[in-house]
Amino acid sequence: MTTLQRQKIGFIGVGLMGKPMARNLAKASADLIVHNRSSASVDELVSEGMTAGGSPSGTAQGADIIIMMLPDTLTVEKVLLGENGVLVGLKLGSLVIDMGTTKVPVTRAFAKAIEDNHRGPHDGVGTLLRSRSQRMVPTRVRRDTAGRAAPGQAHVP
Repeated sequence: MTTLQRQKIGFIGVGLMGKPMARNLAKASADLIVHNRSSASVDELVSEGMTAGGSPSGTAQGADIIIMMLPDTLTVEKVLLGENGVLVGLKLGSLVIDMGTTKVPVTRAFAKAIEDNHRGPHDGVGTLLRSRSQRMVPTRVRRDTAGRAAPGQAHVP
């Protein structure tokens, strides 16, 4: 198994699908910060050595990579953009991965919201959002040669 030692990964949505994924990442030596709407799954994973994030924003604040394994577009929107959401705690250089069944146009809007929120003095926030169509929408915010924020976007089948 590949080692993920020193990787701080926030995992939001540790239910039937997310919990085994979080465990596999922990087995590969990642430091896991977990959050779920129900506390039983979080408590179980904390007893295995993972850290409770407390909220989506708290999970994002402590992690370099944020993985969301959520059931639908509305839940992703609430967790990502809502009060105390991931966007509130997202730090410079973070990577956000949505592994839910989110609608493609909305996934692109989420990526744009992350980019727009991290313009100006911020630089280097990345997103990798997966939609139901199985297409990845990676985005990066970087500086152009004049020092302005210049979002880059690519589509990977």
